[in-house]
Amino acid sequence: VLHQRKPGRLNRTFALVVAATILYIPAMVLPMTVTDSLLGSQQDTIMSGVIYFWQNGDYLVSVVFFMASIFIPMLKLFILYFLLLVVYIQ
Repeated sequence: VLHQRKPGRLNRTFALVVAATILYIPAMVLPMTVTDSLLGSQQDTIMSGVIYFWQNGDYLVSVVFFMASIFIPMLKLFILYFLLLVVYIQ
């Protein structure tokens, strides 16, 4: 038995990809950890964590952190845009 496709499925998918892209920006810019101590407060973003590990010689941890947190989500968004573009063109 075949099921009918939902109407507006491409528009819904496109809207979700655009929303994911918009939310990706604050996820990279806003701090993910805030550390308070007697000396003060420190805020760290994902990119500052990557830079910290790289500068301290933990290259493997830095690359894995970069790939899993920044590169692969960005690649997924580009692939989704490409697939939507291919489907819209047909």
